[in-house]
Amino acid sequence: MSEPRPLTEHGSPHGKLSSWVVVGVVTLAFAAGGAALILHAWWLLWLCIAALVLSVPVGRVLGIMEDTVGWTLPLHPETRQRHRTVIGAAEAVQQEAESAGKEGAEEEDAEREAQRDTP
Repeated sequence: MSEPRPLTEHGSPHGKLSSWVVVGVVTLAFAAGGAALILHAWWLLWLCIAALVLSVPVGRVLGIMEDTVGWTLPLHPETRQRHRTVIGAAEAVQQEAESAGKEGAEEEDAEREAQRDTP
């Protein structure tokens, strides 16, 4: 069996430590903000909201969305071909449905026009 490969070139099987730190801070801020809301600790609520807002640019700078923990095994060539066949068939059906929808809309327009013209 072949070795697992990352879904993207930046992936790793466990994620970067910096990504997990951001996730931990966001989780902690969310939980503490919920508790602050219940306890009416408004200063803590606003501190947690600030932490959550600041986590967005921090996560972007750290590249948290490029850090993939999902790994997969390469598809066997036969399986890959079956996937292409199924996807191709689904696209063909979708194109047929779209063209049938356009034809049906044209027929409805013609019927409405004919009804308008008749007294």
